[in-house]
Amino acid sequence: MTIYGGFSYVDADYDEFDNFAVNTFFPVDSSRPASATDLDFFNVAKYTANASINYQGIDLGGMGTLSVRAAGYWRDEFASNIRNYIIYDDTFLAQASATLHLPGDKLTLTLYGKNLTNEEYGQGATATSLFFVDFIAPPRTYGVRLTYDF
Repeated sequence: MTIYGGFSYVDADYDEFDNFAVNTFFPVDSSRPASATDLDFFNVAKYTANASINYQGIDLGGMGTLSVRAAGYWRDEFASNIRNYIIYDDTFLAQASATLHLPGDKLTLTLYGKNLTNEEYGQGATATSLFFVDFIAPPRTYGVRLTYDF
């Protein structure tokens, strides 16, 4: 059995941000930062954490061996564009899989589930001159993968 874990803390600030108009709307939005140096880095969460547990080599006799894995990932809220107009909420994702390694280790069958909490979350955004485009991640996903190693 193997247990993994990680945590990160990023304290990123702009020291200088020249020639960038922060508040370009009329009338001026007083809730927006007055200076570009007050903006958050985009696509950078202050905190992230992950953990997983893997158990490999469960002997199933003549059927082969089984490996199972469960994992979780958490990301703090973050701005998704340079002007900080879209702020994504914090997100927790869970996934799990079970892999059957058939005798001879040439053929494997994996059952998996991703985004098991069915979290609706953004993966990124972009802005055009007319509107914002928000890219939403896939919902809960289950699947089967068959692999043959040559």
